[in-house]
Amino acid sequence: MAGRDGGGIAALGNGDTEIRFLDNPALFSRITNNVAGDGGFSTTSGRGGGLYLSATRVTSGSVDQRIPRLAISNNRANLGGGLYAEGPQNARPLVFLDSTTINSNTALDRGGGIYLNDYVSLEMTHGQAGGYCFGVLFPVPCSQLSGNTALDQGGTATGGAGATLYMVSAGAGPAGGAAARIHRTFIENNDDAAGAVIHSGNGCWLDIEASLLRNNSSSGATPVLVRNESGAAANVRFSTILSNSVQRMFHSSSDQVNVRGSILWDPGKELVWLGSGAYLMHEGCLLSHPNAQVVPGPGVYTANPRLDGTLRPRGGSPALDVCDNGGLPPIPDLAMNPRNHDVPGAPDVHGANDLGMYENRDIVFYDGFGTRPYN
Repeated sequence: MAGRDGGGIAALGNGDTEIRFLDNPALFSRITNNVAGDGGFSTTSGRGGGLYLSATRVTSGSVDQRIPRLAISNNRANLGGGLYAEGPQNARPLVFLDSTTINSNTALDRGGGIYLNDYVSLEMTHGQAGGYCFGVLFPVPCSQLSGNTALDQGGTATGGAGATLYMVSAGAGPAGGAAARIHRTFIENNDDAAGAVIHSGNGCWLDIEASLLRNNSSSGATPVLVRNESGAAANVRFSTILSNSVQRMFHSSSDQVNVRGSILWDPGKELVWLGSGAYLMHEGCLLSHPNAQVVPGPGVYTANPRLDGTLRPRGGSPALDVCDNGGLPPIPDLAMNPRNHDVPGAPDVHGANDLGMYENRDIVFYDGFGTRPYN
């Protein structure tokens, strides 16, 4: 337990300081069961239950690891239950997490999993072939944000406490402050008490791709899954979003939410709440439940995605072979499979990229089944 900041590890650097979690083929690093704060609630101390970083870079990952590289779990703080990071404009430290799990952390106020403050960048991903975090016989590589909680005890979390991720920048221009790039990550079972599971504040930048957002919940007057108040675009591309307990999936105050290539399937929920000048961008590549905010057309579907037990599109799914590589081509899918696989018999709408977090490469017949037994 730390009386002020960094319950597990506290690092105060000068922009050149770096923490590196070393490779080990048999073990992975754990930061667990720590508390930041002296027991009294404060928004100026008790930051980073597991890890507190000020002007400090972090690297974690190994190209040959077959288990999660770093686990940050069961930590508690006022701000940033799992991780709190901040940085000055002249340094912009990078927090790079490869095959890391941040789970079951609690923030008494904001940022149950992660809190990013001002000029700091987060990259969270996994880069090896794999799928779910735990396979049948052994763990497989994954990146995970799950089971984190933000309680909003301070009552000052404008727009949401951020059960998974809370980003804020003081006085930064559009996209000039905190930035998060979250790729190939499971974002599941997080719980927020103030209106947004993921919050991107003024001047911040958010990019999510090839990820799963499922079974997250938020309460409050107008709870949403992703709240974008950055003044810049927020990207949630080629991802799969299912069964979240929120009123709306997205809110954007003044700019676009780009959901190109995604599956948004949660019948009965409103997709997006838009402020002045904001809009939903899908570039003709989207599958959602039926709603008034999406007009069906070539490559835009409001039909059941027909996903199998691992959330890949089955044979005959409307999510197969829909998007082209125009604009920004999609990255490899959640299991690190290359995109743009042309399914035999499936008509290409704009191209051969599948919708959602997975590119299904196992379809034998478009109107039949794949090789997987659960297809």
